[in-house]
Amino acid sequence: PSALGERTETMVLHQADPRNTGRTSLLRDRGPLASTVEVAVTSADEFLAAHANLAPTVMKIDVEGAEHLVLRGAESLLRAGGLRAIVFEDQGDADRRPTSREVVERLTAAGYRIEPLGESDQSAEDGMLNFVATRARR
Repeated sequence: PSALGERTETMVLHQADPRNTGRTSLLRDRGPLASTVEVAVTSADEFLAAHANLAPTVMKIDVEGAEHLVLRGAESLLRAGGLRAIVFEDQGDADRRPTSREVVERLTAAGYRIEPLGESDQSAEDGMLNFVATRARR
């Protein structure tokens, strides 16, 4: 087991109830837990330094509230310019904008424009939306 995060370290992965394993997260309090397991965490930048041939052009981040940790560890990737789009999930506000201030700040500082992509899971009624961040035209 491994995960992307801010830096290389070992963290606890909080495994969600088997009825909704999609709620598993490095963050606590994301819903009912079934168990925990330690996982090796590395940053996207460190991973790509070791595996440059795997540099993505599109990235999907769905890590149950830990998106900011993934983006903290992907500064070089974000600024390099090869990443054309990032899809992520976040709580939407009344204007259908993402509510995670740090995620928005990191993406806009790296030159991305964020737009809503649609409901995350229409049956969940949890206010979660998918967003797409694309390179802002210069």
